Amino acid sequence: MPLLEKALRLRTVVLGERHQDTLSVLNDLANAYHFTGRNGEALVLHERKLCVAIAAFGLDHDQVQSALLTLALAYSDMGPESEAVPI
Repeated sequence: MPLLEKALRLRTVVLGERHQDTLSVLNDLANAYHFTGRNGEALVLHERKLCVAIAAFGLDHDQVQSALLTLALAYSDMGPESEAVPI
């Protein structure tokens, strides 16, 4: 994961936090954290992606819908489905 972490830092600096490529790497890193059991860190990144996507693109954009879905799935995988509903 160090390479994904570095890629996220570089894309954030070069392209900006709101760029779609940056959000894609953010999502990839969150998924990597999730699949390796680092669920708390994964949730933080999924929530960050959602907030940035809403600010950058508005509620109706594909990036926002994708962020909502991955965040809901992360919550669902971690425990009671009741946590996934409020999003």
